[in-house]
Amino acid sequence: MSVTVAAQTFGELLKYLRRKARLTQRELAQRVGYTEAHVCRLEKNDRLPDVSTVAALFIPALELDDEPKQIELLLQLAGRAGSRR
Repeated sequence: MSVTVAAQTFGELLKYLRRKARLTQRELAQRVGYTEAHVCRLEKNDRLPDVSTVAALFIPALELDDEPKQIELLLQLAGRAGSRR
């Protein structure tokens, strides 16, 4: 059963989903091929996400394949953040 969090930013949702998956920043970084610092900056909204990278790497790494609402929200927030470039 999925619980949707009321995240306002990509970083907030990423942090929530990472913790829900019981992953550290380092573990998530290793799964997606990023540095721990890069994941930290994404969670703090100091770095803008790339929507295609989120779809290709983060969704599987966070084991969200059976969570369509959370996938939709994560991609929506990533797109919103990316449009501020």
